[in-house]
Amino acid sequence: AIDFLFIDHDKSRYLQDLLELEACGMVRRGTYVAADNVIFAKIDDYSDYIRELASKGLVETRLEDTFLEYSLPERISARMTGNSKEETQDLLKDGIELSFYL
Repeated sequence: AIDFLFIDHDKSRYLQDLLELEACGMVRRGTYVAADNVIFAKIDDYSDYIRELASKGLVETRLEDTFLEYSLPERISARMTGNSKEETQDLLKDGIELSFYL
């Protein structure tokens, strides 16, 4: 079994790969899973699935708000983007879904 899984690869495969790891018993009770970029990349199928598991009491999960890696939103000026500071920060919002299988 996998103790800690960090998912940060082909965004279209997050859910499919997690389901495959669950099916073969690699992800199970006691596994921690961190899925990066779920907000910026709009990985809604993965997030919806994890929330469904949480609603059934199979995982505990939380979304940690972050900014897109390698970006410094406080240093990107409105002149560079044509947007206000707040709009620029919204464009760079991201999140990491942290889940624990019960």
